[in-house]
Amino acid sequence: MLITTSRKEEARTLAMDINTKCGDKLEPILHRRRNSRLVIRNIPEDITTSNIEGTLINHISDLNLEAGDINVRYCYETKKDSRNLVVEYNAQTGKLLLQKKVKLEWMICKV
Repeated sequence: MLITTSRKEEARTLAMDINTKCGDKLEPILHRRRNSRLVIRNIPEDITTSNIEGTLINHISDLNLEAGDINVRYCYETKKDSRNLVVEYNAQTGKLLLQKKVKLEWMICKV
């Protein structure tokens, strides 16, 4: 069942009422917004999903990024043997990243 409310406070109070009255039969799940995603194209071979966040923070020092601003989702290869990386970001980081080209090692990667 989907119930639409106009404010977050209404949704929270409705979820609490459902828990108290029908806790054993129904489970309320509040909708959460997903962060946006972007693709960084043609990343170098030695960059992996485990070290990309630190590399981005170090190479894009003018954006003042912190740990947790960018979450790496996955890396994939295209038919042309180039590697692309999908990252998830919050709204403030996205405004800064979309106007830049990312310099990773000796390559300039398009966003």
